[in-house]
Amino acid sequence: MPLRWWERGLVFGLALAVRLYGITEAPLWSDEIFSWFVAHFSPGRIVPYLLEGNNPPLWELLLHGWMRLWGESVAAMRSLAALCSAGAAVGLYELGYRTGGRWAGASAAIAWIFSSFGQSVGREARAYALLACLTTLSHIAFLHWITARRGLLLWVLSLALLFYTHYMGVWVGLLQLAYLLWAWPAAFWQSAFWAAFVGLAVGALGPVVVFVERLWSYPTLQAGTYASLEGAYNLLWAFSNQPVPTIAALIVLGVGMALRLRSLSQPLTVSYPYWAFWGIFSFLWVVGHFAAIWQPRYLMSAAMGYYWALGLSLAAWPKRIRPFAAGGLLLLWIGSWEATPSGPAADYPRILQRLSQKPSNQLLILSPPWHTLTWSYYLLHPIQEPCDLKCLDKQMYYQHRVIGAAYYADLPPCHVEAVDTLWWLDMGYCEAFPHGALPEMLAQRFLPIQVEPLGKKAFLWLWVATEPPALDTRSPLPADSSCAEFHSKKEPLQTLPQRSTR
Repeated sequence: MPLRWWERGLVFGLALAVRLYGITEAPLWSDEIFSWFVAHFSPGRIVPYLLEGNNPPLWELLLHGWMRLWGESVAAMRSLAALCSAGAAVGLYELGYRTGGRWAGASAAIAWIFSSFGQSVGREARAYALLACLTTLSHIAFLHWITARRGLLLWVLSLALLFYTHYMGVWVGLLQLAYLLWAWPAAFWQSAFWAAFVGLAVGALGPVVVFVERLWSYPTLQAGTYASLEGAYNLLWAFSNQPVPTIAALIVLGVGMALRLRSLSQPLTVSYPYWAFWGIFSFLWVVGHFAAIWQPRYLMSAAMGYYWALGLSLAAWPKRIRPFAAGGLLLLWIGSWEATPSGPAADYPRILQRLSQKPSNQLLILSPPWHTLTWSYYLLHPIQEPCDLKCLDKQMYYQHRVIGAAYYADLPPCHVEAVDTLWWLDMGYCEAFPHGALPEMLAQRFLPIQVEPLGKKAFLWLWVATEPPALDTRSPLPADSSCAEFHSKKEPLQTLPQRSTR
């Protein structure tokens, strides 16, 4: 019996309602703010800017158009990801139905909808929800081609969109090629197949070069730190909410695999979902011994295979036992689900509240310097006109006296000497560089009077000058080379009277 449209609509509506619930609870974090910033560029600037070495451009191109339609509030930006995440739920339902029936489809979709991992990445203004949606679309197109011998161009197009969404999407294509070579080697001699893939390879040449360079330059890890059996279990834990549902899911998965694969004459569609999970997961487990890619977001393509294989395995249980197994797993799963995950930047509201108490005429140093971009959304939102990072740094300085610096040499000397109080927001800099030059050099002219812990690896230092400011900031500043770029706006700095050091 074919899948009906109202079933897809029901899955989509449930997934969207779950993702939109409390969508603004968690503060925007640095990666989301990066996408927000880049989305202000014109499409012609977004593509080369991101291909220089950060991310493929598809998500920011979509976010650019989305923001023009709906604005750039937290809810507006994240709603695009929520739609993509709901689309991924429909894709899982479709995949489960095609390979194991409605039990498999419903179980896979519910596992994704009510996973804390899905709830977190499925409502971030980042590319991971789009990556999940396109992964399911690619699996659907691939299965349609190998079973009905139709839809080759749709499959190739889905792979191209995957790779232009996130570099980790390449593993889906490699997995499908490996499965094709094992299950249907004759396809490699078809001219239409190679014509499509040559076109894909030429079109993706730029991102491929960037991806290989980034993968090669990633820092290596100590074997066993992440890429270990414990690390593999912890990653499945991230996909499955908590330890208890993780163990239950592995039992369901193991029993279901044994029941599904006990006959070597099973159709291709039965074995492929397990390839889609274990093939990518185990391969990246090996790669994780050499590159720092072992984190849940980077394994999104394996996660979608996990939920699919879990649903397929549950549907393989005997009919009399299946409702009890499904009910028990579902109770454990939803009972440990977080409806409003805190996100990677749970401390940002506290930090922002403290920064808002800074007098406008005192200087704030942010370390590392890229955190000026992180706080630009909260301090400059909305951006009046698109600009590059250098332009944004100037706006931050003129409006809020904020400078990003990792070393003392990064600070404009004329402005450091012209203030009597420094605020230094240290986001893990001292821990990473305990003998860094910045605190040592600041101590030559300033005295630290207070250190406030503001969150995980976040400390606010307050320093006061040990002598009056060297320059009279009420008069024009000397236009030396180190300060010339700050003089284009004629707005003199103001200082407070000398503070005591009590």
